[in-house]
Amino acid sequence: MREATQLPVFWNQAQMRTQAKYNNERPFRADKFEAFASFLPATANLTDLPRWPAGCDRCSTCAVVGASGSILAHKQGAFIDAHDVVIRPNWLRTAGYEAHVGRRTSVNLFFALENMVKQFETYQRTLPRADRAIGLATSASERSTSSYFRHLVRLRNERNGSRSGGPPQRDSHVYLLSDAIYLRALSHLCDATRGGCEWQRRSGTMRPSTGFIAAVVATQLCRHVSLFGLTSDPCRPFHYYGPSKAKCTNAVPTQNDEHVHWFEREHEIYAEWQRRGVVSLHS
Repeated sequence: MREATQLPVFWNQAQMRTQAKYNNERPFRADKFEAFASFLPATANLTDLPRWPAGCDRCSTCAVVGASGSILAHKQGAFIDAHDVVIRPNWLRTAGYEAHVGRRTSVNLFFALENMVKQFETYQRTLPRADRAIGLATSASERSTSSYFRHLVRLRNERNGSRSGGPPQRDSHVYLLSDAIYLRALSHLCDATRGGCEWQRRSGTMRPSTGFIAAVVATQLCRHVSLFGLTSDPCRPFHYYGPSKAKCTNAVPTQNDEHVHWFEREHEIYAEWQRRGVVSLHS
């Protein structure tokens, strides 16, 4: 079942003109987007997005496919691909792992650094149009928000160059995550840590991981949500495409330990959601 309150998934012109601020870690005036309004969707209607599945404004099934090595325990690729919408945090490797993780991607959700936006766009142009995904950029931090604005400046410069005989304008299907989704994800973490009093990370910043935000997005999009690769397995690789562990442990490898996230607590939330019937946890 979806969460009771329906939230806009991506930032749009209607929000920009009715909301005073974009509320992330460092809220700023929403009219900062005014100069780039033509690059924002007019409304939060999913079916207005060119790559959104036709007729799927209230989709039945969403699969969120994370990177945990736990997904290697089962071959669920065909089951994943059978969902109406397949959401992948970041753009994870599928080649060679299709039997476990599937082939389809409807939405890639990633941290909004400009080089990541460019990589996403470049890769999508190599795919047949029917296989291309929507990019959904998260922007909790000032760094990521600044990167997204640089992306908008690049789009504007390309459009102006096209009008003056320069290189043709390129399509962009990267949208900014609504601040309402970020706040909903953050509220879940707050509720699970006594308002942050139990936040036991080395960083004072509480930030939902990309996988956790993807799960929240899915609860807004679909009536039935399945989560894959968003739990830990002490004896599997930390990432399904990564090196094997020398010993069984739930410890996060140093190179993957982002102090602003608390993956173990997020896993506990997923388990609670499954008990309440909000999601189905498959790996």
